[in-house]
Amino acid sequence: MAAGPEGETKKRRSVLVTDADWARIHEAARAEGLPHGDYLVRAHRFRQTATDAGETGMPPEVLRRMMRMLRVIEQAEKLRLDDLDDGATWRKLGAEADSWLDGQTSFD
Repeated sequence: MAAGPEGETKKRRSVLVTDADWARIHEAARAEGLPHGDYLVRAHRFRQTATDAGETGMPPEVLRRMMRMLRVIEQAEKLRLDDLDDGATWRKLGAEADSWLDGQTSFD
């Protein structure tokens, strides 16, 4: 199995999901260029970060607006870089960002 953060070994897991939910997960992971497991971990981390922000008093509408703006910018940059070199730069930057995020213990 592949190595995870700090040399941890990834292990095979299983989950029970509906076909419809799995299709949505599959499509979202494909759109991000990630394996299903990495996509699910990233989605969980995002949810946890959003939950933590909500608990600190950030109004949900502000958090949603911020996340929406980031998503729009992300998609625009992905389209631009896809045109530049078939997405090679986008994938490299994504891998570097994931590596950095995996090394963070807190976002305080």
